Amino acid sequence: YTISRTGVDAGDVSTDLISDHEFISGVYMIEVETVFDNTTAGKPWFNDNELNTANNIKRVIFDVRSVDISLGKPMGVLDCLSDSKMNCVLPIDQSLTHSWDLRATNGVLEGDYIFHMDIFDETTNSLAHTVSAGPAQELIASQVVELSFTPWNGYQDGHTYNISYRAELDDGTPSGTPRYFHATFADSVDIAILSDKTTGTSAIVEDLKILGKSYTQFTINDWDEYFKGNWFTHYDKIVLPWQDSNTASDSGDKYYQRLYQNDDDTVNRKQILTAFMQSGGTVQAHLAPHGSQTYGTDNTANRLPLDLVIADRKTADKQIEYADIEVYDPYHPIMNDISEANNYAIFQGINGGVVATSVLDAGLASEQADWASGCTGNLGDAEFQPIIQDSTSIGDVLIGLCSYGQGGMIISTIDVESSSENATSTTFPLLSNLLLHQVNDYPNPFSKQREGTDILINGEKPLEALGSGYLTHYMKSNAEVTFSYQSDAMVDLVADWVIEGPTSWDGSSLATGQKEHFVPDIGTLPFDTEVSPVVDFCKTIGTQGLCKQDVQWTITLWLHDEDGHSRQLSVVVETDDANADEFNPVADAYVELRTDYIDNIELIGSSGSNNEWDKYRIILDEDGQIPIYFNASGSYDEDAPEGSSGIKTYKWEVFYDKSQDEPFTTNANTYTQSAASQGIWMYTFGGFGVDDNGESYASKNVTIDPDTKAITQPIKVVLTVFDEAGNWDDEMEIYFEVLTAGFGDVAPVIQLEANEWKDVNGFNKSNFTLTGSVLSGSDGDVYIEIALDENIFTAESEDRINADEEGTFVKLTQLSNGDAFTLSLNMDDYYTNQTVTKEIHLYIYEFSSTTGVKRWTEHNYGFPMKITLTLPICRGQTVPNEVILDDGFDNWVFIGGECQWDGEWKFENGQWIEPSTDDSEDSAEGGSNAILLGGGALILIVILALTFLFLKKSDSEGMDGMVKDFSGVGGYQQDPVEQYVQQLIAQGYPEETARAYASQYADQAGGASATATAAQPAAASNPAMDAAYQQYYQQFISQGYDQQTAAAYAQQYAAAYIQQQG
Repeated sequence: YTISRTGVDAGDVSTDLISDHEFISGVYMIEVETVFDNTTAGKPWFNDNELNTANNIKRVIFDVRSVDISLGKPMGVLDCLSDSKMNCVLPIDQSLTHSWDLRATNGVLEGDYIFHMDIFDETTNSLAHTVSAGPAQELIASQVVELSFTPWNGYQDGHTYNISYRAELDDGTPSGTPRYFHATFADSVDIAILSDKTTGTSAIVEDLKILGKSYTQFTINDWDEYFKGNWFTHYDKIVLPWQDSNTASDSGDKYYQRLYQNDDDTVNRKQILTAFMQSGGTVQAHLAPHGSQTYGTDNTANRLPLDLVIADRKTADKQIEYADIEVYDPYHPIMNDISEANNYAIFQGINGGVVATSVLDAGLASEQADWASGCTGNLGDAEFQPIIQDSTSIGDVLIGLCSYGQGGMIISTIDVESSSENATSTTFPLLSNLLLHQVNDYPNPFSKQREGTDILINGEKPLEALGSGYLTHYMKSNAEVTFSYQSDAMVDLVADWVIEGPTSWDGSSLATGQKEHFVPDIGTLPFDTEVSPVVDFCKTIGTQGLCKQDVQWTITLWLHDEDGHSRQLSVVVETDDANADEFNPVADAYVELRTDYIDNIELIGSSGSNNEWDKYRIILDEDGQIPIYFNASGSYDEDAPEGSSGIKTYKWEVFYDKSQDEPFTTNANTYTQSAASQGIWMYTFGGFGVDDNGESYASKNVTIDPDTKAITQPIKVVLTVFDEAGNWDDEMEIYFEVLTAGFGDVAPVIQLEANEWKDVNGFNKSNFTLTGSVLSGSDGDVYIEIALDENIFTAESEDRINADEEGTFVKLTQLSNGDAFTLSLNMDDYYTNQTVTKEIHLYIYEFSSTTGVKRWTEHNYGFPMKITLTLPICRGQTVPNEVILDDGFDNWVFIGGECQWDGEWKFENGQWIEPSTDDSEDSAEGGSNAILLGGGALILIVILALTFLFLKKSDSEGMDGMVKDFSGVGGYQQDPVEQYVQQLIAQGYPEETARAYASQYADQAGGASATATAAQPAAASNPAMDAAYQQYYQQFISQGYDQQTAAAYAQQYAAAYIQQQG
């Protein structure tokens, strides 16, 4: 602002209005300058100089404060939301939420403020959510307040929102300027970039925009909020961009230290990345030469996922130049649209031909012979694929893939962010190819070379070399060869065939080291797996059209699935008319069933992967070894001249034949024989030789578990035959179960007559007889023996023969299932005048007449193996009461092998003979001096006669004379008639018969007076009667009578005794 001021002389003071100005809140400086006008003609001071200029300028600084409140920028808003190339996307999670706080500063006036957060859905053009920071807050002038809002989790996939913040006074009057930002949300986001903004991240975002991929970029300061496993589950890939030394180093931004864990060491971020890969995510890392101090060494924790080892190559003598690189897998999707011209000369444009100054140290994981192997060294948990490597140091990788769990990792030590062309390029879109590729687990199955995936030459697999790979395949000159492959993979595969040698697929010449990719004829799709190369191999000589011999070509096959998983297979073919062999030999063998062991071997079925091979069972003999002969004379080679089998070598391999106490192994015992053997070979099963302790292996090499007795892995015998050209065939197998002697034999099941095989008290028969039958389990070799002496079972043959002749031992042999048997021992010679106890022993077993071995001798057959027979005195002959009254109980003597009675009475020919007497009256009443007492009826007569005498005596003395108190049986009094009844019942008579007899003789002895007497009071106890009763009672008990019978007899005899005493 400028004005003219006049009329002011030296020393005068005036106040002037220069202008009006509207100030907003802020800090201001006002400068006022006076200008001496000495340029106006006609003025007295025209052209005069100003004497002092020091007071011409005055300044004042002041701030202007608003009466409105000021809202700060929301905190935690990602920078990528406003990225100039492409805005990023925020993930949606069910458990985690986004939260943005802000700071508010009050103006110069006090006030009560309410703060709001409004979420406006721009996709639906509607207010989706609004929330306040709480009730009105009273703020004094210039007061600063921190505001937070309850997070909202209602964002919709693919919607863009305007998230704004505003303040108003408690009366609803708006105050201050609202703050806002825009954000798009998604359930799933393609890529998370973990880095501050760099030139490299801008290149990544540019490619993602071209590719149509979504992303979120988290700067290092965002990691505390967003470096969490749950957030990363919404991403397919995490990119770790190239970092400069200042950002990477621990003295700078500590990128890799913070990638390993957070600042307070409470979160293991490396583990989060590992878990991300394990669950199917891909981590893509661009790793510069920062050294072991930054990446971690053996002395400190390795900070990189999977413990990658990155080696520096920064010095001039170690850096990887274009001439050093090898594109190991040129057909991987990562190499799509990368120009192959002049051997990938496009890589010369990287940093003046220095392709990389660091490498991934992958050990031997990239060995071409079998490159798709498990990662070595610190990458031991993964499946490794090199794409570009250092040809001068195999194992140093520039770009490689590492499968881990269901996901994996892409590693690049090439600065692809600065060196690649963008995603629209058709010659070098290396960065975009990496961004597009996802690493996952290898399909299963997708086996390696010779393990399920093979090259086929004319439909046949080449012969396998020792170790790995194939033998050189010999061809005749100008032979037409068709190449194809077979694989166990269950996924679609793309085949790429490469030839290296003197000529190409079409016969044109190739330079040394030059390789040619097979391209099918016009009209077919490139790399179609159904199109196989068909080649005529010939390196011509001169102009005659002859083919040079001993010329080689290397045929390489690359197989890829749609995810880039690959297998590399190769075979060397050579023109050699002499060694070219059109046919492979055929192995054929069988087991010779010789008479020496025909009973020990049987064909029991088949085995093998498809059950196509014979399976035999061998039962070892007692020696534990059986030699078995094999015959492979039927093996042949169609290339052989007439009269020759063409087989040069027979190789027999025996698998799984080991002692049961040795660990399981798949190693084979190999036996090689020349053509002179004519294919005849013998092998001893069961174990051969001795161990370190000199103990024989016999019977140890069996295929049964010693604890469970279950059949284990059968022994496999494989025959491989080789022809004169070295071709071979191993498709001949025979399997064997080897079992110990007697294995599988079951114990015989024997049934005995239960009433015969038991302990017997009072056995009085002439013969002990045992009958039974063999129910099952017999192979016609069951033996059953019984004997009185158990030792005779194991005695010498002469003793057994003698026992058999004496009748104390009986044996039955070779009983079969269903056979009934009877065994009998004569017992006559064992009865004496004493009670005798005899044990009968039983012995059952199976017996092999060939081996002389007895089996099942200790088996529990379900019944005792011995019983006890108690032989009563004199075969249990009963002594009549009359004899006992005259002679007593025990007058038996044993004379001349017979029992005789030593008393007044005689026992002859089974009859009792009464002693002679002078009592004519008694003789007349008896009717005979010889009374036969053997039968049951005569015994009854004697008892009844005795009863009659008792009744007769009672006729004069009264029945009460016979009623006694016998304290030995409880001191009870009983009707005499009832006593007779009980006596007869004790003798075995039915109660009805006993009562009839008692009634009859009671009537004869006194009629009804006996009954009347029974009703009279009992007589007093008689001590003499009691003593006689006790004596008789104890004698009967000692003879084996039960208590009831002994009591009845004792009562009867005691009464008779007292009567005789008068």
